[in-house]
Amino acid sequence: MATSTHSVEVNASLQGTWEYISNFENWAPLIEGYVSHEVVSDSEAKWEILGDFGFVKKQIVLAVDQITRVDQEKISFKLSSKAESLDGSGSFILEAVDANKTKITGTLDISAGGFMGMMINNVLQTFVPKITPDLVGKIGDKVTEKVVG
Repeated sequence: MATSTHSVEVNASLQGTWEYISNFENWAPLIEGYVSHEVVSDSEAKWEILGDFGFVKKQIVLAVDQITRVDQEKISFKLSSKAESLDGSGSFILEAVDANKTKITGTLDISAGGFMGMMINNVLQTFVPKITPDLVGKIGDKVTEKVVG
C-alpha cells in the first residue's frame, strides 16, 4: 500500500478552515489530474481523474464512500475503483494551533490488486507521496485565500 501524510499550517481559524474543508466539493477540483466529480449523497461521491503514471495516462473513476465528518476535527473517506482494482482511504485532520492558525494534516493510502497490481503498486509508491503534499498545500492556499482574503 502506498501511503503519504503531509501537514501545513494556515493563517485561518479552526472554524474557518473547517467551513472550507468539510465540503469536499471545495477541494475535489484541486486533486492532480482532476476531470470531474459528482455528489451522490452526503456520504458518497464519484471522482474522475486522469492519472499520470509515468508510462501511461489513464482516466480513472473513483468511488468515494463512507465520507465521515467529525465537526471541526476530521473528514475521512474510502476510495475504490472496481475497474482498476484500486482501494484506499484518505483523511484531513484539523488542529487549532492558536485562535488564528490551524494545522491541516492530510493522509492518503492507495493500493492496487488484480493482474497488474504489483506493477501499479510500484508506481503508486512514487505517485501517492507526490500528490498528497500537492493537494494538502493547495487546500492550505485556498483556505487562506477564502478565509483571510
